[in-house]
Amino acid sequence: MKKKLSILLACLMLASSATAFAAPSDINGHWCGEIIEKWVGAEKISGYPDGTFKPDNFITRAEFAKILASIVPPMPYLDEIDFKDVKEGDWYYESVAALVTLGAVSKAEYFNPSKQITRQEAMTMAGRAFYYSSPESDILNFADNDQIADYAKEYIAALCEAGLVSGYEDNTIRPLNNITRAESIKILDGFGVVYDAASLEGIMEKIYAGAYEEKPPVMYTRIDSENVNYFL
Repeated sequence: MKKKLSILLACLMLASSATAFAAPSDINGHWCGEIIEKWVGAEKISGYPDGTFKPDNFITRAEFAKILASIVPPMPYLDEIDFKDVKEGDWYYESVAALVTLGAVSKAEYFNPSKQITRQEAMTMAGRAFYYSSPESDILNFADNDQIADYAKEYIAALCEAGLVSGYEDNTIRPLNNITRAESIKILDGFGVVYDAASLEGIMEKIYAGAYEEKPPVMYTRIDSENVNYFL
């Protein structure tokens, strides 16, 4: 009983502090503002030192890899990767290594970490990471289908089928455009693995932070009144 009470107390303490963060100053009224605020509160992404998030800024391949790696299940990664431009000690090294191990990033000579990532590159990386692919790539009926690279079609098709991507009002998907910070978060949020910091799932994620031993698989499990005792 004391152990359960201690855990519940920890939950309450985390809940009371979960919202004690400053939301970026430039997301109020932005179309992705609420999602960005949730991700910042969950500490999956951060803003800039001046208190802004710059949601419409483009994002680099290294930055996107860092965000994506933070929301996939933790796993041992390859000790060495072959990219000539990704070295051990780089702030994005472990993220890229984890995604290579997962198969989300293809092995190649260069990763181009500082290059801005395109929409089709981001959607392909995300689709591979979460095993979203569709052989029915012919369902894509965007006006600019001819611009979608062959390697990206099955992943973009799967994300469209799942409702994670819908394209633009002019019926384009703009695969070659660089993706913005807000667009990246919007797509990744659709996988449903980032929780509000004050939710039970968010609190439990805080409790388990840094614990890599086997633990209850809460990522894809909705916690309710019937199973809450087991997870606690």
